[in-house]
Amino acid sequence: MNFRVPQLMLCCAMLSPVAALAQQEFSVVIQKDIAGHLKVDAGPNGEVRTDLSYRDNGRGPDIREVFALDAAGVPIRYAAEGKSTFGAEIRESFAVEGSRLRWESRVDRGDQAIVPGTLFVPLEGTVAYTGQLVRALLRRDGGSAPVLAGNKLVAEQVGQLVVEGPGGRVPLVLIALSGIDAFPWYLWHRDDASKAFFAVAWPGFAVVPKGYEGSADALVQAGLRAQDERLVTLQKRLARPLPGLTVVRGVMWFDAPAAAMRGPSDVFIGAGRIAAITDAGALDARADHVVDGRGRTLLPGLFDMHAHMWAGIAPLHLAAGVTSVRELAGENTEVLRLQARLAGGELPGPTMYAAGFIEGKSPHSARNGFVVDSVEEGRRAIDWYAARGYRQIKLYNSIKPDWVQPLAAHAKARGLAVAGHVPAFMKAEQAVRAGYDELTHINQVMLNFIGQPGDDTRTLLRFTRVGDDASRVDMAGPAVRAFVALLLERGIVVDPTAGAFEGMLTQQQGQPDPGLQPVAEYLPVLWRRRLRVAEMDIEGQKLAT
Repeated sequence: MNFRVPQLMLCCAMLSPVAALAQQEFSVVIQKDIAGHLKVDAGPNGEVRTDLSYRDNGRGPDIREVFALDAAGVPIRYAAEGKSTFGAEIRESFAVEGSRLRWESRVDRGDQAIVPGTLFVPLEGTVAYTGQLVRALLRRDGGSAPVLAGNKLVAEQVGQLVVEGPGGRVPLVLIALSGIDAFPWYLWHRDDASKAFFAVAWPGFAVVPKGYEGSADALVQAGLRAQDERLVTLQKRLARPLPGLTVVRGVMWFDAPAAAMRGPSDVFIGAGRIAAITDAGALDARADHVVDGRGRTLLPGLFDMHAHMWAGIAPLHLAAGVTSVRELAGENTEVLRLQARLAGGELPGPTMYAAGFIEGKSPHSARNGFVVDSVEEGRRAIDWYAARGYRQIKLYNSIKPDWVQPLAAHAKARGLAVAGHVPAFMKAEQAVRAGYDELTHINQVMLNFIGQPGDDTRTLLRFTRVGDDASRVDMAGPAVRAFVALLLERGIVVDPTAGAFEGMLTQQQGQPDPGLQPVAEYLPVLWRRRLRVAEMDIEGQKLAT
């Protein structure tokens, strides 16, 4: 990539890093609706203040930051406060003093010597702050800088675009920021001397300058092209085609139907399917490819039954042995695009089976899939999914209770199963009797026993009610037994996502997520810090009960 680094550094040296930020207001756009704002204010004292707030699916963050930059544009002081998406307190600060970095958050604190120019990544910073990290990186040879624990961030230009708006034509560069996560983050910056942050844009979500909301689609498509180019390269480098016959010799293998280990055996594979399993050495068959399986175990590909997929995370599923996923809340255009590219072997990732997402229109709506305002609109959405080979639909929180039965009947007439959240002001038993085949999330099941009249479960109440009152449910009592009997009688599936709720409803701030603690040491350092952040406000007495 051609960054013209010497010229860039010369130009930027004549432009104040803070002045380049100035005062800006950004719109948070979710599925083409303006859902909130990001305000950035560079004050006369050299400090930058940000204010981020948006709402989607009945929840959203409120974050206020203030940070100061040195002459090279490196953040040297930072403080943030507010509320996270799920209501937990945000409180974090850091300061660079000479060669020492001191930080404190609600989960950790530190005081350590650093290499000059080290960058600090907060637990829940805004994209305005991340954009400033990118600007600092672009001013350095190689576009890289150290962060904690010997890791480093790297910024690389991977695309260009020109957009138009009230400020005229704006040339942009797309920057891939690596090292901040297990996959790159992509940010759009101005292609001028300032290299100021301009936008982030992904299917269904964008943060763009006010007045440039109409450019979101173009930004999304250009970003996807750049991301796909990287992933296609990864696929070509790592994929190992095995044409003809392959044998894995002397391997132990898991017999899933019997729930038992077998072997050692020879496993023969052809055309992507197991052709034969025999005792080791039993067949005198010449294979095109031989894999030595001695001392190893062969497992079937794992199936993630509740995923929210995007191309960047797809290779991580394969790395974990997951070869199939159910996508349960995607943006329709991107779901079909990604599904086709994964199925065709163009991108690395699992086989994807999607549920058709249908939400009712309300102030608390999630905005994926279709957001409908009537039963008839819901029927048209079901037909859209049926025509594209979907196997099920997923109804969501703002669907009106009296819509469930006609929508479920219409879906089943089209050969689609019916799953989903239990709509607000409805109980799980009513949803089952109205036609559900599957209940999504264990909290939706528990609300059947502890929900109160008037509870609006389109909000965070669908989580906090469970945290407050679930311990009062008699799991061996007649109400639970009768409900379980109904599930058995009708063959209802429960998709509990228990791993997500274990941390949400039991984790204490500063302690590792209980479900991920056993693997935390294998994760990137920035992830390990993030695993100690509890999403819900369950401090003190709330945690005790």
